[in-house]
Amino acid sequence: MQREYGRSPRVTRGLRRRSTAGGYQLTAERIIDAATNLLERRGPEGLSARKLGMALGADPTAIYRYFTGMDDIVLAVADRLLGRAIAGFVPDSDWRLALRELACRVHRVYVAHPHVAQVAFCRVTRRPNELAFVETVLRILREAGFSTDEAVLRYRALADTMLSFAGQDAGAEVLPAEVLEGDDSAWRAAYSEVSSDTHPYIKEARGLLAEQMPISSFVTALDFLLAGFGNPRNN
Repeated sequence: MQREYGRSPRVTRGLRRRSTAGGYQLTAERIIDAATNLLERRGPEGLSARKLGMALGADPTAIYRYFTGMDDIVLAVADRLLGRAIAGFVPDSDWRLALRELACRVHRVYVAHPHVAQVAFCRVTRRPNELAFVETVLRILREAGFSTDEAVLRYRALADTMLSFAGQDAGAEVLPAEVLEGDDSAWRAAYSEVSSDTHPYIKEARGLLAEQMPISSFVTALDFLLAGFGNPRNN
């Protein structure tokens, strides 16, 4: 049975679950639900013990019976988001396709929940879903024939690429529309005006830059990365 998020089983085992002002029992999962909803609606600045307590209809100090602090809650929220991405994942028999699908799942879920992704992409949750993700990637690589050293290096490259793009692309999702449009239009306007005398290659590529730069290059970068992994030595 998967243990409850937050404090260790020894700490939480003796806790008597308290009722909130709404009449339901306060649990770690309800706290994670409320924290996720606050992040989704108000962004990282909207998450605090006071606001979380108000959302739960409970005294803010009650959350510390289940979590060591607000950062502990953020890690639990981050791990749940990762869990959504990997739920139901069945690896393809082709190790490259398996890793590609897994990374795309995580990227897609993070971009779909940009406010949560902004606090999640650079954290180490050390919780069940993160452990499952790491174990899955290493298993795919080891069963493909890579050594432990080779598998770890490739895991690190995959995770860093996936999470970096997830953070960047999620960040773009929460930019004000006028800011995003200004950045995108710069490739059509400012870059098209450069002189071929000083920037001949930009001038030559200006049409393609205007077309490609506003679009995430995650899948392209991922395919380059996986191709660069090479083949296991014993295959």
